Order: sequence, then structure tokens, then C-alpha cells
Amino acid sequence: MRVREKHTPTHPVLIWLWHSLGPPLSVTLLTTVALAPRAIGEPVPVTALLPLLALHWWTGATRPGLIALLAVMAGLVMDVLSHGPLGYWAIIDLAAVALADLSRTQLARGLFVHSGVVMLHLGALVALQWGLIFACTLAPPDIVPLARQALGAALLYPVLALALSLTAPGPASCHWGRV
Repeated sequence: MRVREKHTPTHPVLIWLWHSLGPPLSVTLLTTVALAPRAIGEPVPVTALLPLLALHWWTGATRPGLIALLAVMAGLVMDVLSHGPLGYWAIIDLAAVALADLSRTQLARGLFVHSGVVMLHLGALVALQWGLIFACTLAPPDIVPLARQALGAALLYPVLALALSLTAPGPASCHWGRV
């Protein structure tokens, strides 16, 4: 009779690589997807908030300095490539990271609570977007497209969180608390 050895499903180096490369790769991919419709000429309102969703998911799971740097870089790339005011998306991305960091204890309570917290954060970020657009244009913007954008992102978040959790190395129990 063979004795089963206890083994870890993944190597610690793989887990380290996931936590080091996962945030930049996922934020870069979602920033690219967010900018793709603008390059084609048909903007999809939901996609602009995709990088925020990845930043929100990674907050608390990796080094805070890395997430803040990613937020600024992703925001500046979106500003430059969308021909918007420089710093607009960087401010919104940093605000998303700050909100996620403030509510870190609530984010570990499961998918439904986590999604509810993300919806509240997206509502606050819509208010911030509205205020920044108003400050830049000195005219009140229409809130409906911003609200539609936030609602679509809120509906996409559980799918994105589940995908990031399933691709993470290690036992599933380590990552289900993040969803």
C-alpha cells in the first residue's frame, strides 16, 4: 500500500509570479479592451470602467504601492489614448483603489457582499466622474450614460472576479475569500 504524500498543488514561485505579474497583466489587458471600442469609433460605455474592476479586485491581494502605480499608469494611458483631459482617469482609478482599500474587510465576505460593495463604489465613482466632467467643461453632464456605464460594470464584476479567482494558482480556498 502506497502512502499518499501531501503536496501543494502549486509551487511557491508560481504563486509569487501570479501576485507579481497578475495585476499588471490583467489591468493592461482590460485597459486595452477599454480603449479598443474608442479606436474603432463605436464607444461601448461599460468598457471604460473595466480597468477599475481589476484594480478593485487586486486591492488587498498584492502590494499597495503596485496597485497605486498601476492605477496611475492605466489612467494616464486611457487619458492620452482617448484624448481626454490628462489626469481624469488617473484620479478616478486612484479613487477606486482608495475605496477598495478602505473597505477591505467587507471584500473578504463572499461574492454577493463583495459585488454589493463594488456597486456602492461604482456609484461614488460616477459622482466623481460627474464632478470632474463638470469641472473640466463648466457644464453639467448627462448622468444617464455615466450611470449606465456603472451599472454595466457592476454586472460584469462578478464574472471578472470569478475569472481572476479561477486562474489564480494554489488551492481554491485561498482565493474564494477574494471573490
